[in-house]
Amino acid sequence: MNKTYLTHSDYQKILHFTDEARQDNILNEVDYLNLKTKLAASIIVGDESERTDIVKLNSVVNLKTPYGEISKLKVILSGKCTIDKNCASIITPLGTSLIGSSLGDTIGWKGGQRAMTFTIQSIQNE
Repeated sequence: MNKTYLTHSDYQKILHFTDEARQDNILNEVDYLNLKTKLAASIIVGDESERTDIVKLNSVVNLKTPYGEISKLKVILSGKCTIDKNCASIITPLGTSLIGSSLGDTIGWKGGQRAMTFTIQSIQNE
């Protein structure tokens, strides 16, 4: 399993947003527990960390499928986005898989009835 690295401020923002999203019924129980589990297992690094190889909030990542297709997505906090809009919210299974991952990691997620894997090809942090 890949290690998850989060900056202190990303961790705090995600923790707060996750609890609010669950209370407001924006986030279902399964996705809530998956995200909370990922947060609990994360390695927290300082906000001033020079790590440029980890997916943070507002990172733009290029993902490669096993079939060679490339997708470019921005990882955001809000639930107001879709893959069709080239973004993934951290409260979706894909966003949960991406946040805190590192360059070169292969991640898996289940979208609807199918399981998908992607390899992180590049990360651009704002």
